[in-house]
Amino acid sequence: MTLEGVAASPGIGIGKVLVLSWDELRVPERDVPESGVEAEVQRFEAALQAAARELGEIRDRYSGDMGEEAAQILDAQVLLLSDVMVRDATVQAIREQHKNAAFLFKGVLTRARSHLEQMSSEYMRARATDVLDVERRVLHHLLARSATGLRDLSEPVVLVAHDVPPSETVLMQPGQVLGFALESGGRTSHSVIVARARGIPAVVGVPGVSRLARDGDLLILDGNEGRLELNPDPATLARYRRRQLDFEEFEQRLERTRNQPAVTRDGRRIAVLANIETPDEAAELRARGAEGVGLYRTEFFYLNRAELPSEETQLAAYRKVAEAVAPDPVVIRTIDVGGDKVASYMGATPEENPFRGWRGIRYSLAHEDIFRTQLRAIYRASPYGRLHIMIPMVTLVEEVQRTRQLCRQVMDELEREGHPFSREVPLGIMVETPAAVLMADHLARHSDFFSIGTNDLLQYTLAVDRGNERASRLYQPLDVAVLRAIRQTVEAGHRRGLWISVCGEMSNEPLACVALVGLGVDKISTSPFGLPGIKSLLRSIAYEEARGWMEEAVGLESAAEVQAYLTQRLPQASEMLGWGAGGRKGGA
Repeated sequence: MTLEGVAASPGIGIGKVLVLSWDELRVPERDVPESGVEAEVQRFEAALQAAARELGEIRDRYSGDMGEEAAQILDAQVLLLSDVMVRDATVQAIREQHKNAAFLFKGVLTRARSHLEQMSSEYMRARATDVLDVERRVLHHLLARSATGLRDLSEPVVLVAHDVPPSETVLMQPGQVLGFALESGGRTSHSVIVARARGIPAVVGVPGVSRLARDGDLLILDGNEGRLELNPDPATLARYRRRQLDFEEFEQRLERTRNQPAVTRDGRRIAVLANIETPDEAAELRARGAEGVGLYRTEFFYLNRAELPSEETQLAAYRKVAEAVAPDPVVIRTIDVGGDKVASYMGATPEENPFRGWRGIRYSLAHEDIFRTQLRAIYRASPYGRLHIMIPMVTLVEEVQRTRQLCRQVMDELEREGHPFSREVPLGIMVETPAAVLMADHLARHSDFFSIGTNDLLQYTLAVDRGNERASRLYQPLDVAVLRAIRQTVEAGHRRGLWISVCGEMSNEPLACVALVGLGVDKISTSPFGLPGIKSLLRSIAYEEARGWMEEAVGLESAAEVQAYLTQRLPQASEMLGWGAGGRKGGA
């Protein structure tokens, strides 16, 4: 039986099925007498503390091999356990309603999950799993029940479930969990992020898989193409075992190219950089072949804490990245809360249309105190490496002008205070809105570089939320409108002598990556794990050929025509297309 899902983490897993269920706990409602209310409050608070200790122990035990991003997922869950609103809402309900803590706590978090699940953003919907994970952990303490877990697997298995709590994914060992298939989830869910970090293949969004599979069934899980083969025939099994070996050889070949420059056959050098979210990631970038950081997402630095980071705290983080990457450049994107990233303590509350609302540079200029603190920290870190400042969600020339004015003011302040810094920190913008594309010639006069954020550029240009399943087929990186927008941006920037980078997921797809180079992009910044593949692909093509292809491609009428056209001219990309976990049903 063949089942289709979403390719979430690359690789091929073949093994016996283990079906696991982390069912939502049924919690009885019971009355608490007046005399027992405070004891119930104390019991609830003890359960919160016990759950937090458990998560801390898991983090400490596995931090060495789960990666900092996975560790931060656990940190975020600990923060949720300490969230004042969650605690206070439950305690108040216990005291007012005289009901048991488990019943009332479950109600508080169920409402929070329901709100997240109804949001249009895939990112925010994926956060509902984290809330459920925390809910289950606390309820197990309140109800004195043991939790089903992955600590003691007796043999290697392919895991099948409706979902996997992120804190359980951290416990997965690649030799024991050969892969996992889930009915729920998306490529941005925390469970999938951990799986990719640990090299565990995964397919998500497979309807009915936990009902169709049985313990002991043989399952082939193809995380490259988003496909499952349940109890395959001998020919299918043999074919996938060959593909498994081919994939391992493919990864070994890519590993050999990681430290080679991305130079096309006719000599054009394309800088290949990495996107990061935490300072700890920077230490390993050179080993992965990165030529710097093309996007340091600082909003996660704000969101994974209970209060605003101080200037000194930010300085330490930016210095750590600058020193780790030096002499290569680091492009720091200023805070981009809003949209799908909300921190209530910062005043960024949920909005009806968050991606078209109060986010990016709009938020920063409305909160100059927060923005100034970040700019001061960046400039103070500038002597330790080659830092660049990049502002997101630009639609107006005035936004760039006002940011430059603030930068001058900050530098003057630092000079008066005697802090060492560099006045030569380039200031660039993210081009991710149609307004920025149409005004690129004017914006270029006030910018030192452009970085095209293709994730949002696709959403805004095509009017498609990539997390909306009903419209997801329209989210096409090779759409001619998108290609024309990129070409117009590149041409406007080059006329003013700016270099142009791309820092979105589009560069992870082989055909789209070649299209970007053919459109004249100078730098590509992507996930560190994708760097060897990008370098290998770019070294196999000629820039002048790619430029000619794109002159033809922008005259075509649809993404399907562009894909067919480029596929004919890029047979060497077909192998990579087979391995790319592009997040679409059925593969790339």
